[in-house]
Amino acid sequence: MVFVEFAHNRASPKWPAAVAALACVGSTRPASIAVLDVLPPAGVREPQLVAGLAEYLGEQLSDDPEDASTLIRPRCLLPSQTIVERILPQMARLAVQLPAMFPEPIPLLLAGRNGSLTFSQKQVACLLANAFFGTIPHQSKQFDRKRKFPNMNMAMLFQSWMGSSVTYAKLDGLFLYFNEILSRSEDNCKKITVTRRCLAESEFPQWSTSTLQLTSTVPRMAGKIEDEGRECLQCDFANQFIGGGVLEQGAVQEEILFIVYPEMLVSLLLCEQMMDNEVVFITGAERFSRYSGYSSTFKILGAAVDDTKCDAKGRRLTEFVALDATYFSRNVAHLQFSERSILRELNKAYAAFLPSHQSPFPQVVPVATGNWGCGAFNGNPELKALIQIMAASAARRDLVYFTFGDKVLSDKLIHLDKALTSGTCRIGQLFQIVNNYSKSSGSGMTVIDYVLGELQTPPTSVVILGGGITGVCTAYYLRSKGISRIVIVDSEGSVAPCASGKAGGFLARNWPHSSLSKASFDLHAQLADEHDGAKRWLYRPVDVFSVSMSDGKKPTKHSNVDWTAGRANRIGSTSDCAQVQPKMFCEALFELSGASLVHATVVDLLTQNDASGQCSVSGVVVQGEGDVATSQIRASHVVLALGPWCDKIVREKWGIPIRRVDAQLGHSIVIKPVNTEPIPPHCLFTELNKMEGPEVYPRSDGTVYLCGSGNIKSRKTSLPDSPSLVEPSPQVGDYLVDVSLKISPEKFQNAEVLTRQACFLPTSNLGPLIGRVKGYNGLFIGTANSVWGIMNGPATGLALAELIAEGKAQCVDLSEFDPME
Repeated sequence: MVFVEFAHNRASPKWPAAVAALACVGSTRPASIAVLDVLPPAGVREPQLVAGLAEYLGEQLSDDPEDASTLIRPRCLLPSQTIVERILPQMARLAVQLPAMFPEPIPLLLAGRNGSLTFSQKQVACLLANAFFGTIPHQSKQFDRKRKFPNMNMAMLFQSWMGSSVTYAKLDGLFLYFNEILSRSEDNCKKITVTRRCLAESEFPQWSTSTLQLTSTVPRMAGKIEDEGRECLQCDFANQFIGGGVLEQGAVQEEILFIVYPEMLVSLLLCEQMMDNEVVFITGAERFSRYSGYSSTFKILGAAVDDTKCDAKGRRLTEFVALDATYFSRNVAHLQFSERSILRELNKAYAAFLPSHQSPFPQVVPVATGNWGCGAFNGNPELKALIQIMAASAARRDLVYFTFGDKVLSDKLIHLDKALTSGTCRIGQLFQIVNNYSKSSGSGMTVIDYVLGELQTPPTSVVILGGGITGVCTAYYLRSKGISRIVIVDSEGSVAPCASGKAGGFLARNWPHSSLSKASFDLHAQLADEHDGAKRWLYRPVDVFSVSMSDGKKPTKHSNVDWTAGRANRIGSTSDCAQVQPKMFCEALFELSGASLVHATVVDLLTQNDASGQCSVSGVVVQGEGDVATSQIRASHVVLALGPWCDKIVREKWGIPIRRVDAQLGHSIVIKPVNTEPIPPHCLFTELNKMEGPEVYPRSDGTVYLCGSGNIKSRKTSLPDSPSLVEPSPQVGDYLVDVSLKISPEKFQNAEVLTRQACFLPTSNLGPLIGRVKGYNGLFIGTANSVWGIMNGPATGLALAELIAEGKAQCVDLSEFDPME
């Protein structure tokens, strides 16, 4: 443990010299020279070091007899004679009691450690008296400046260049404090606690996913935190070096607090520089003066009488928390809207608002705060308000927000509180909206206006047309965003009845569209980890090889692919390739989504024009299996996940000008090898006689999926009205069975053919269509992922869910997937 270093702790002549000099305070004139004699280094008489104090007291420092006879008007609030003849000598006598008052060393409250220290008011006064006379060494020195502390030395206030109305106001506050505290007996003194809190990374909330409700925010346009917020946890808008410029020229919120509550100054001695995950609580401080003004207009009006009651430990029911904001220079102030900056401030505020075990209050009280870090630190008041609302809500406290005369901000906070507490908004949703603000380029709105706009039209229900991979992934992620009414309409009445249920399930992080594939591959891994995908949908990482074969030639085997004929070259590994069983994957996500499945064919969109004349969807018209009449499903949002049927229904039938979606026919078989050892987790892309061969995907359930058609030209088939009408080509099926024997005679001889199947894949020459359908508010589309439908499904679904629930896709940039012509 590291302790406060006092001069009397060391075997040096400094403390005896200081004691001797202190004994002369009150008997030597002028008094400022007596103070100078105490200031280290003792014996060095440079009158300019106390010229400001001399002017404050109305003393003449000149040796010229003519100057000495000139009267100077004192600048002090209390009578100069009272300060010189009574207060300063009493302060000196109190200062020399330091060894007696602190027979045991005082631990320092170092960065990275939690700790609390409690003192009597008399002990604090002794420490502050020594700070006044400069007899406490700078604590950074004992660490060779490797640990940084504020300097609790008041000598800066005495210097000539510091002579200003603000400096004199600070001296007024200090002398009013000493005048009162020195008149009290030890029995009439209370206690003060200083607590340092350091939270570990694991102790902070997961802001983006928090489902906690927002607590109440009450704006106060008039008044001050330290006046009207006395029964709350009061915020000190601190510097990372607690106290800031209180003992220099600073006179903003923190410095003013430390002058009207001088006992808070003791934290300068104890507290190392605060880190991003740390705050400091000061409990039980007493108010000794009244003031007016701010910054250059700050002045002390007179003594204050603090009648605050005390807790069982003898501490006043007053609690401050020092929390330092991030500084942004004006040219980079926009960076405060970045997610990294928002998270830093959220975590700092949460550490401050989380109830302290040293709180003097018997119950959790509201937080009294305001425009934290919005002055010289250039913080945005609306952003800081939103951050503190989220942090207070996570700490389960209400907020009393002082806007310091800003009526516009007060009015906005009233509307914001109503929107946040009367609806279904949660911390995670608000975080996402605030985080999206910086990405809403050209909106021209302030951040609270943007939030209010996003909260006005929350998605209440969503209809998804199509039960394939895009539909179920969208449903799953919509549920994670808090949307509970989700209906999937599918003409086959089942999940993944078309291409999604007949796909191979091969996943490659870096092969298809880079942004979409990278995001989706990572989401696949996350989903498998969260929901036991290895068991539920046969997820597993795989090695991938290209295998070339020629009829009549002896095969050359790759050392790692000894189960197949041909020359094998690695083209992918378990670090960036994997596989799933697509049908099982879709069924699992549908179950996890909690969505309803309606067996019906979509007939039309329900639309209506809003007050501005814009067309908005309000649901769909469907016709159930075997029904003659149609019915309506009302919804605030509709997602078009119709695969290759998007073109036939949306573009041709409804006349909505989306990009063209083509249909590509694909064939596959699923076989079951018998009487053979399990095949390793390999996926093969084959070539036979220098022509493209089938893709081969062994699965962990012992089956093997093969797809392709070689050079067989099947009859031209147009997209039917129903997926059930798609029929596989017998010739292509036979080809796949035959070529499987060439790929691995050992494994596939006598294999059972479980399935011969065909499906149409949605394709587009410009890539996938993902995003809003322009001209129709509330209408979205996701299709044309082609052969990468299973691969890109999660990112496509998440992007659509983010668009619907939060107004902006975060997981991937959708600009290259614009669905419109």
